[in-house]
Amino acid sequence: FAAHNHVRVQMGHPEWSWDEYKVHMRSSSRELYPKLYGDRSQEAIDVLYDFYGAHHLAGLEVLPYAAELLAAVHDHKIPMGVVSNKKHEMLLRESTHLGWDKYFGPALVGAGAAVKDKPAADPVSMVLKIMNIQPTQGTMWYVGDTITDMQTAQAANCNAVLVLNGEDKSDLISEFSPYLVVQDCRELARILAD
Repeated sequence: FAAHNHVRVQMGHPEWSWDEYKVHMRSSSRELYPKLYGDRSQEAIDVLYDFYGAHHLAGLEVLPYAAELLAAVHDHKIPMGVVSNKKHEMLLRESTHLGWDKYFGPALVGAGAAVKDKPAADPVSMVLKIMNIQPTQGTMWYVGDTITDMQTAQAANCNAVLVLNGEDKSDLISEFSPYLVVQDCRELARILAD
């Protein structure tokens, strides 16, 4: 959020509110920025990644109970991967910084690593290939908390699991009919434990 608002100010645009940010950030920067900044999109991307390089690990916030969920999934020997619209190199650094490489190994695909970014199915296909998993209809869960996550799950034929994180997401429930809706990562960990 802060990084994108930094870019907006540097590019002469007003900052976004949190709600505006959520509306606009449904694509990776490499797909969104040409729409927002036109001929100056590469300049905007450079400003973004300069800011990330200087600040992103210090400002990194983990969703409540995410660490517990990952440990529970790992304990059940369920393979996990990550698909993100964060720049691939940044995603790898975050996983290492958080000590999460033990959960995902190389199965992390960020923006720019696949031919298309989320919400396309390409990053999911890439993660499955890295994990050497042949997907079977109805067996894969895609856990997320945004419209982009629900779109990606749909594109990749995964069972969508929507995490509410204290927000009203009735519009996503109505539009995508997720396989499962949970309040937070702790609730999902409890479901997996049963």
